[in-house]
Amino acid sequence: MNMNYRRAWQLVDTMNQCFQSALVETQTGGTHGGGAVIPELGQVILKKFRAIEQQAAKALEHNFQELSSYS
Repeated sequence: MNMNYRRAWQLVDTMNQCFQSALVETQTGGTHGGGAVIPELGQVILKKFRAIEQQAAKALEHNFQELSSYS
């Protein structure tokens, strides 16, 4: 992703603040170290985002082909 660790967590925090509950939940370290989990709402939002992303790519496919003809 070419993004540093701190910036990635800032974006996660911003996403979490935009929704009723967290999209990513952190777990503090311990014997096995910390981590993060994606709860049910996060999984739903991720699935919807991927669907929107695919629809957008399909809708713009012709435009990208047209632009690439100039290269």
